[in-house]
Amino acid sequence: MQTLPEFAAPSIPIPESARVPKTGPGQARVVPKTWEGPAATMVDVPRAAMQPSEPPHPHPEEREGRILGGAYQLLVPIGTGSTGAVYEARHLPSGQAVAVKVLREKWRTSDGQKRRFEREARAGSIIRHRHIVRLLDAGVEPDGTAWQVLELLQGRELATAVEQRPLAIEEAMLLARQLLEALQAVHLRGYVHRDVKPENVFLVDREDGRLFAKLLDFGIAKPMIPTLTTPALTEEGVILGTPQYMAPEQITGDLPVTPSSDLWALGAVLFTALAGRPPFYEAQLSTLLVKIAREPAPSVAYFRGDVPRRFAEILARALRTHPAHRYRDAAEMSEDLERCIADHGSLSDY
Repeated sequence: MQTLPEFAAPSIPIPESARVPKTGPGQARVVPKTWEGPAATMVDVPRAAMQPSEPPHPHPEEREGRILGGAYQLLVPIGTGSTGAVYEARHLPSGQAVAVKVLREKWRTSDGQKRRFEREARAGSIIRHRHIVRLLDAGVEPDGTAWQVLELLQGRELATAVEQRPLAIEEAMLLARQLLEALQAVHLRGYVHRDVKPENVFLVDREDGRLFAKLLDFGIAKPMIPTLTTPALTEEGVILGTPQYMAPEQITGDLPVTPSSDLWALGAVLFTALAGRPPFYEAQLSTLLVKIAREPAPSVAYFRGDVPRRFAEILARALRTHPAHRYRDAAEMSEDLERCIADHGSLSDY
């Protein structure tokens, strides 16, 4: 198991956007995790498949044993989110274990949520890549229960892994390469993901122990050019996404969301993977949104002194406030990354 030396604390002042916010009386205090001990290669105890950060709902809405689509038998709940619940299931004809995502009951009368769930399935059916979770089937029951069948993954979310320790430099570079491949596939198919975050990056357990990531959850993915079959569904004035990983234009709405928005989010994810915290960190949501929209992101080198200068520069460019100052697309960012990897050395051990 390879280890890296402990990284030194920054010797220069940390910018205001990077400071832990002070709180007033009665106000909740959010404290970033600190990291102790050396980083190591990604080895830990395997977790259950496709576990989101939220624990499974204590009272699943779908009864265990229910059969959807005449072929998929729900076994046990493995996670829940705001709009959908995920179950481990069995494909009865083959006996194959799969994951089934079901639209939650309270949204089954919402035309907007049903259309968004449909659009997620449509995006999953046309975007195929080894670093994107694979959609296997989808349908709607006579009672209105909408469902999607996904490959069942064994491993852990990046968010869970980073809670245990930050990634090694080589791991973060490999993660960047894989997610750029995935995002390039998404963008070439005409979509913007809009929700790239550590909870939507899954690290798959492999026999060889190598890091292998998959991008999850196209629930708020948006077609760059809406059509009759893939309309734009976002309501005016509604912000969709996870604040710490939303590009400035997603917050302000003054510029269109483009592939560059996903690259900003990727920069924030890689920053988190290396530093153990996102680039912007505030207890008050309103303050957080204003800082993301107006202030430059701090350098990851403030928090990880061992990050190679060129890699830190790649993240800094991805995180620039105005889209015109970022990478044009995933291919351009990949070119810079590959030059950085060549300077750093081989990633073959990862």
